[in-house]
Amino acid sequence: MREAIDISRKQGGGRQPEGRPQGVITGLDTRLMDVSRASWVNTTHDWSGVVDADHLARIRESPAEFAPDGPWHLLLEVLAYAADEASSNGGGRCAVVLHPDGSLSVRDDGRGTDTRVDEHGRSVKKPVMATKDLRFFDFPQVEVLPDGRPRRGMSVVAALSEWLVHTNRRLNGAWTQRYEHGVPVTGLEPVEGDGTTGTLVHFRPDGALGPVTVPAADDLARLATAWPQLAVQVDDRRMENTGRSGDAESEQPPTSRVVLLDVPVLPMKPTTRVEVRRITLRPGFATGRHTHNCPVFGSILEGSVIYQVDGEPASVLKPGDVFHEPEGVPVRFDATDEGATFLAYFLLDGGQEPEIELVAG
Repeated sequence: MREAIDISRKQGGGRQPEGRPQGVITGLDTRLMDVSRASWVNTTHDWSGVVDADHLARIRESPAEFAPDGPWHLLLEVLAYAADEASSNGGGRCAVVLHPDGSLSVRDDGRGTDTRVDEHGRSVKKPVMATKDLRFFDFPQVEVLPDGRPRRGMSVVAALSEWLVHTNRRLNGAWTQRYEHGVPVTGLEPVEGDGTTGTLVHFRPDGALGPVTVPAADDLARLATAWPQLAVQVDDRRMENTGRSGDAESEQPPTSRVVLLDVPVLPMKPTTRVEVRRITLRPGFATGRHTHNCPVFGSILEGSVIYQVDGEPASVLKPGDVFHEPEGVPVRFDATDEGATFLAYFLLDGGQEPEIELVAG
């Protein structure tokens, strides 16, 4: 089976423009189209594979062997690839985020995962998540991570995570793909380019591995020693908007009330019905400037969005943040590379149904 994705089917079955091979993500390097995929050289992974089910099953059956330190070890497996890129490029940066839902994300500024177009004109990406890393997996003595455990590869992270979203940006194209327990559940979904390169790996470790913890100072020191060319920044967002300061729970008041939003609802009119929707935006999806036929209130559950009401500065909304989209006023509400899930409350009058209208500009 090939990692060949028909993008037209993924986007609702529309036809692609004439002359574009089916399954090609716009902008990818097509110089290898005349070269058989069988001739591609295997350096880190086997290009002929897509999902190695037996390999993933072996990892899931032995979490103590492949992630002995729980989520911390999975994080190191991801950081090792960012360190590879930093070493190749003479230096690099990496941002680690601990999210309120127990997930982690790692964003680097490397070259991005190798993605090619085969002789049939189909997009093929290096199968780093669902097949073994040929350099390390069967040779644990080759490289040791900063926790003293053998490096095995990204497939360990994917197999031992409830879900993982891999977003990839290269100079010639960008895409995102979701995995569940190591198995891809989407194709390569196109992502709009933003002029940057690198990867974003967002994953939630299996609960059986234990809690996610903030790296201690000595852990970070070991990272700097092992990977001197990689600058790592850690952002702990787990306690954001919870009202807790880290003191003992017994010292907290039994009830805490904080006003998060207080705005007038204009134009003034009766509200006889409220419709609540749970909405998910895929990573990098831009809704564009738009208006609603009613006031909309909401809150971010997961991920983040770029939010802007016409005439006001843009801001990034994260889990726990709330927002208001005034009726009839153009608004921008675009998902970042993390994607986003949020609740939206539509204030309606009688038989009115929520409507959205795109606005030029």
